[in-house]
Amino acid sequence: MTQPVVIDTDISIDFGLDKENAFESMSMLEKDYELMKKFRFSHGVDINDMLIAATAIETKTKMISKNQKHYQFIPGLDLLQDHLGEE
Repeated sequence: MTQPVVIDTDISIDFGLDKENAFESMSMLEKDYELMKKFRFSHGVDINDMLIAATAIETKTKMISKNQKHYQFIPGLDLLQDHLGEE
């Protein structure tokens, strides 16, 4: 069975705060805030990267990114190694 994977791309995330799953969305925002507090100054992270990571963590989904250095230090993130474009 194929498992979903979060892919780091330049996309807009709709958290659907007006929908039934708003509480799930809130947990992602809380996780994002936690990650930003923890890593903002020590790793110079961007809020977009932390939103993507928080989404993957909260949905218990594997994640892949060409920007491994943006994510490799985040505990609880199931980060797959990027082998795309390797020769």
